Amino acid sequence: MTTCARSSRRSYSPATLLWAGGGTMSDGLWPFCPQPQEDESLFSWFTRVAHGNYLTTVQLQRSVLEGSIPAPRDLDRFACDELIDNLSRHTGVSVERIHHMHYGRWAGQMQKKDDGRGVLPWLLPVLKGENRSPLGQPFCPHCLAEDDVPYMRLTWRLSFTPMCPKHKIPLERNCPHCRAPVMVHELAPGINLDRCVQCGEHLGHKTPKDREEWATLALAGQIGLLKAANTGKTSLGRYGAVASTDFFFVTLRLLQVLTSRTTALPLRAHIASAVGWSIPPSSIPRLRHLHRFNFRCRAILVAMTWWLLQDWPRRFVGACRASGISSRDLLKRRQPAPFAFTDPVQRYLFRTADMHEAEEAERNSRTYSVAWGHHRYWKLDGVSPGVRAAAKIAARMNGDSVGSWVDQTLREKLERDSLI
Repeated sequence: MTTCARSSRRSYSPATLLWAGGGTMSDGLWPFCPQPQEDESLFSWFTRVAHGNYLTTVQLQRSVLEGSIPAPRDLDRFACDELIDNLSRHTGVSVERIHHMHYGRWAGQMQKKDDGRGVLPWLLPVLKGENRSPLGQPFCPHCLAEDDVPYMRLTWRLSFTPMCPKHKIPLERNCPHCRAPVMVHELAPGINLDRCVQCGEHLGHKTPKDREEWATLALAGQIGLLKAANTGKTSLGRYGAVASTDFFFVTLRLLQVLTSRTTALPLRAHIASAVGWSIPPSSIPRLRHLHRFNFRCRAILVAMTWWLLQDWPRRFVGACRASGISSRDLLKRRQPAPFAFTDPVQRYLFRTADMHEAEEAERNSRTYSVAWGHHRYWKLDGVSPGVRAAAKIAARMNGDSVGSWVDQTLREKLERDSLI
């Protein structure tokens, strides 16, 4: 099937859709009531229910939840009790099972509360209204190629799970054929979730990928973080068992330090040297929002964060000292932090104003990237304007910095020619 999925869309009215029994969408069990798959997200299952009953996700949402806005909602985050009760009554799936399919299953575990505003640090956004542009539904192409019934996993949407634990490869969020963001909720009824809404091609494939040097530590990190979210507590070195909210506060703070404009490069360089990786510190962009990273960069950051969390706080303190990072870089004003984080920072990394200025001057004198080039896109010097513009777009779509994208593209070309 190569027909564009968008062109085959049909419109149905839930108010006039009648079944052989003479009922409407609000009476009894619906004709098509698929059972949720293992680890399936609520948004994925809801889409399959809608398509099986010849409805779009918006049409079914407005039928199930009276007065719902005429636009898709991220049900993995905004699934109210009324919607879940109605779904349970019309599909026969228990309320407990449906509650287990959305982000609310970790309520109070990764963060204390969700006020419904902004992007959550641990849930990747997939809808247009949550960002300036949609980022796409994360997916594993190997899993979709193997599924008898294609569906999307809930854990794929967690920002600290950038890899498929089964196939041990980074996830994707763009169609491999047209590079459009994957938007399964926009598919027309009758089209499987393993299709691209833009070009209609299959998302699943089994293209082999080489295991990179950071993959093992990244997998260990995401498994450890998911275990902490599921159990509600974990051990943090000499501080013993801590609440999962405190543990994830520390994790988020470390990720922010690893992506900050002032502390990222020296800390990345230290970790790469300590672990024995050949990753240039500048190959990962320094972005303000964590959800903007592509999955390869996200996996490397999770691996580095997990390395810092081990033997807490000895390894973390040693890395900060070696990188010139002090308490001023780690503690934010008016932001309460757990004792397991503030204690080692204030005890071992406290710096006076004079010491901080000296360290800042010394840090600015270091060079962690190539010494030439002064403007943002200097890596494209000498490239024709058309190719330069296309390279910027390709890097942005891939979630990379221009330098990282150029390095990766050249490396793939040289490997194909057996030059490296």
